[in-house]
Amino acid sequence: MYADFVTRVEADAIATLRPLDTTRKCLNFARTRPATIGHLHPYWHLITAIALGELDAARAMWAKTDGYYRPDRILDEARRQPMYDRLCEVGVPLMADDRAGLAALLHRWEAENIVGSPLEPYWVAERFPLEDG
Repeated sequence: MYADFVTRVEADAIATLRPLDTTRKCLNFARTRPATIGHLHPYWHLITAIALGELDAARAMWAKTDGYYRPDRILDEARRQPMYDRLCEVGVPLMADDRAGLAALLHRWEAENIVGSPLEPYWVAERFPLEDG
């Protein structure tokens, strides 16, 4: 049974994942994969557009929030507050076309999620496509 599992992983999973060697390829795979279409939260698409440097698309998504994200707002559900507070930080640099500011936010968030986790030893911080545009 274990040998069958290894064979399937090598044949299917690795073959699918090996070409995903850049941030752009990984994010485009995730957002176009049939299994994820309709299941990713709108803020995932917003942050993905920012990371890929698709700032016009990100600004269009941000405009649809119609002022929902305000730094002084306290949510009724405390568990949602950290993500809400993060998203509040996006508006000013996004609307100002501040690529450096947006990249700094993304790198900080990435580090906050990785440092101290079991993935940290394997993590290599890389530039986002946003920084190359």
